Amino acid sequence: KFINEECCICSEEFVQSSFIYEMGCRHAFHFKCLDMWLENKGSCPCCRKDIV
Repeated sequence: KFINEECCICSEEFVQSSFIYEMGCRHAFHFKCLDMWLENKGSCPCCRKDIV
């Protein structure tokens, strides 16, 4: 189970058919949301931990 029940980027709940990516900090996001986020940012959208 993920730390969060919804994507912190789009605020939509995860459903069984969602493509989800879990980061090292254990926060999870829709793959497409995270892909767009990482085009401009280098940190987790929830806790701001740097991505290495």
